[in-house]
Amino acid sequence: MNSNPPPEKKIPSLFLPCATVFIAGFCVMVLEIAASRLIARHLGVSLYTWTSVIAVILAGISSGGFLGGWVADLFAPKRSLFVLFFLAALGCAASPVLNHFLADGLLFLTFSWGLRIAVHVTLVFFSPALFLGMISPIVAKDALGRGHNAGRTLGDLYACSAAGSILGTFVTGYFLIALMGTVAVIGSVAGILAVMAIFFGMSAIRAFSGKNTALSFFFLLFLLGLFSSLGIGVSVADVLVPAANRLTDVIYQKDSPYGYIKVESLKGFPAKRSLVIDTLVHSEVFMKDPSDIHRQQYAYIRLYAALTDRFLQNKKTPSFLCLGGGGFVLPRYLKKTYPKGRVDVVEIDPAVTDTAIRYLALPKENPLHVYSLDARNYVDDLLMRKQRGEKTPVFEVIYGDTFNVFSVPYQLTTFEFNEKLRRLLSAQGIYILNLVDFVPSGRFFVSAMATLKKTFPYVYALSAERPITAGSRATCLLIASLRPLTIEDFMATSPEGVLFKDASGPGEIQRSKGMILTDDRAPVENMLQSVFAEGGKKRLCAELLNRGNDALAAQRLEEAQRYFEAAIRFNPDYAEAHNALAVVLLGQGKTNEASREFQIVARFNS
Repeated sequence: MNSNPPPEKKIPSLFLPCATVFIAGFCVMVLEIAASRLIARHLGVSLYTWTSVIAVILAGISSGGFLGGWVADLFAPKRSLFVLFFLAALGCAASPVLNHFLADGLLFLTFSWGLRIAVHVTLVFFSPALFLGMISPIVAKDALGRGHNAGRTLGDLYACSAAGSILGTFVTGYFLIALMGTVAVIGSVAGILAVMAIFFGMSAIRAFSGKNTALSFFFLLFLLGLFSSLGIGVSVADVLVPAANRLTDVIYQKDSPYGYIKVESLKGFPAKRSLVIDTLVHSEVFMKDPSDIHRQQYAYIRLYAALTDRFLQNKKTPSFLCLGGGGFVLPRYLKKTYPKGRVDVVEIDPAVTDTAIRYLALPKENPLHVYSLDARNYVDDLLMRKQRGEKTPVFEVIYGDTFNVFSVPYQLTTFEFNEKLRRLLSAQGIYILNLVDFVPSGRFFVSAMATLKKTFPYVYALSAERPITAGSRATCLLIASLRPLTIEDFMATSPEGVLFKDASGPGEIQRSKGMILTDDRAPVENMLQSVFAEGGKKRLCAELLNRGNDALAAQRLEEAQRYFEAAIRFNPDYAEAHNALAVVLLGQGKTNEASREFQIVARFNS
């Protein structure tokens, strides 16, 4: 009789389950951080962007947790993990292509801005988040089935998943995007997930067949391929992204922690380069004279210069503060025009400054004072130095050039910020900022004006576009001062800009109830919803008009008519579509209908 007790059953280590959920948590957070940068290339960076990315990724993870529990009870874990890692890798690899396709398409252009971003992010990133979310329940079920204590097992797996998410968040935000670029980061995540799929696929085959495989060889081989030359992401995902607009030559592109930076020039015109950040052209630089603001620059930049020259009253040593650098065209113009003056430039992204130095002819050793800070931080630092009794500059003109239609840094719109700027201005100084909204009664426009008037006794509004009609979208300048200005005299001699005559007295702007924007409440994205929606409608109508013109050129008159009528349905005031429709109707012999369309065009032009 054998009296020896039966040997204890050896419980497998938790290393593999913990490593699996760690990698899944790492990848899902890398994807979330990179998603916001990938989306920004087409839809900008706003509160809506971050809200949508976070909500969609969380929705994918939670839905994956629910479905993963069902899968864990129905299928073998290794085969399930193989399929899920493979599908997650496929979803990540496809996301740059899908992102580009949706941004260039016409499907969602008529949606409100917040809804369009939410739908876009959902279609691009929900599926990989879903597949990654399904992994943890399957791993947990498998680990518990091997005899581990339930509480400790679940706690360890949860902790490892969270640790992977934390590491992925910091590594991506602080290092990977700047080092590799967004597309390469997402492609590398796809590579890591593909390696995990192969790992579990080989394990499933081995478990099914009972044969040994060269698993370690394959694992090391794929890891080597993944991380050499910036990983699979550079060699695969970048190739999948559709080519850029063929009308331009891309001279340089880079993902920075703050935006997607690109320098390009029109084919055949290398003398002029454009700086594109995320979705918008920020500067046009003539390489022979980078301070030239008069050839094809934005009208508001020319107005900045004209206003400055008008109100400095021949001051020889003025001090200027430019909030926003971009291509540094305005700062270089100021330094060239006022060589004895001081020009401080606050550009939050050092990669933008580096790009201007390397590709936009900004000298590395230049007479400008450039600070790589958020404008709010720079102003706070300057006021602290002033309070300590240090010598600090007093500015004759402060320029706010940090807003665009897709991105408005709310902290630079508030009453508190305006109060700080007032302390940096001379008694004769002016603060000029640009914004985009419906004028003269857009919600953001009237709120920004009302907020400025809480600090400055004299505030004037100037459209940078001509002609302008009431209720139309336009780029505007707001000019704030501690003294009255004779802008009317300036406008009488300037060919650009339209002064809103009731900006400082009774009238439409004064009757509009603008919200006072504060650090606690500045819902600028909500205020600009209608501007976003109108921009999408204009783009859709322009595309319909282009397609109609192509059909007309090919003598496909009925098809052209459908496109032109569709454009008119979206925008009844679209004169070009009415005119094109009249031409089509005339070509079909429908003279009465064509005459009616021509009459509509005549009313628009009268």
